[in-house]
Amino acid sequence: MNTGTNSVGMLPTDKDVRLFWRRGWMIQRSLFTEGEFLEIRAQVLESLKDAESGRKPPTDLLADARLARLVAEPRLISLARAILKDDPVYFGDASYAVVGRGYDEHKDATGYHRDNTDRSHLEAPDWNGRYPLIRFGLYLQDHRRRSGGLMVRQASHRRLLKGWRCYLYDRYLDTGLGDVGVWNMRLQHAGVGRFYRGFPRLAIAPAIQDRVPRWLQSPRWDQPRAAVWISYGADSDHLQRHVEYLFGRAERVRMWQHSYYSQETLDACRRNGLRVIDVGEQLRGRIAAGKPVGQHEHHYQLAF
Repeated sequence: MNTGTNSVGMLPTDKDVRLFWRRGWMIQRSLFTEGEFLEIRAQVLESLKDAESGRKPPTDLLADARLARLVAEPRLISLARAILKDDPVYFGDASYAVVGRGYDEHKDATGYHRDNTDRSHLEAPDWNGRYPLIRFGLYLQDHRRRSGGLMVRQASHRRLLKGWRCYLYDRYLDTGLGDVGVWNMRLQHAGVGRFYRGFPRLAIAPAIQDRVPRWLQSPRWDQPRAAVWISYGADSDHLQRHVEYLFGRAERVRMWQHSYYSQETLDACRRNGLRVIDVGEQLRGRIAAGKPVGQHEHHYQLAF
């Protein structure tokens, strides 16, 4: 049985890629070493410390001196190219997050959501053809034996799933140190997930987590959960429309107005075959021209 997991250290085959587009997700095992993930984790915690102390403003990852190299990482770019069948484009959508010690199941577990522009209107442009925007998740602790990783609703990037049958499509991404999860940005997913003890792919949907006895659930981490997310897309109308949508998000304005990409960083991206849309420069130009930006604090429906 094909589990959606690819061989250690290898790029996906054409069959793997076809499976990705059918399911909407995959796990690339051991793309990094355990040591690399532990180093990235330490750097994320240091970067967070700087942000919380006010020593640096929020930026996207490519403008973070400690973490910019991850966006330009050849292994991620090669994987994106294999999936997209095109040279990937970075559009300012990369960040990290740290969930603190212990988990408040009513606060930290998120519900299922999508990350694309048109999330529930099947007649909208996002749902025309294949959606060539993908997101990488680097979960910087072991989630093969512990909860706290990502849950996905398989095949939900191709159709809207409703009713109790949705639960039949729920999967938990059991990533270990060095493994990278990848999913289509039209796919429903939920963070700080849980799975049934002994069944690491069997996700417990957020709606029923409180009804499942604790002894049936996998143990959770008792240390901060750190993760990095990086998105790439193929040059397309879908990508251009999504960037336009993001300029209307207030949290992107707060992040991008301080995002400046060094020439060294841009050169590294170019060497590795990654095109970069300088959204920070575009945002500052829009503000200077008096164009509206950041009108919406959270997701909103872009007119079509």
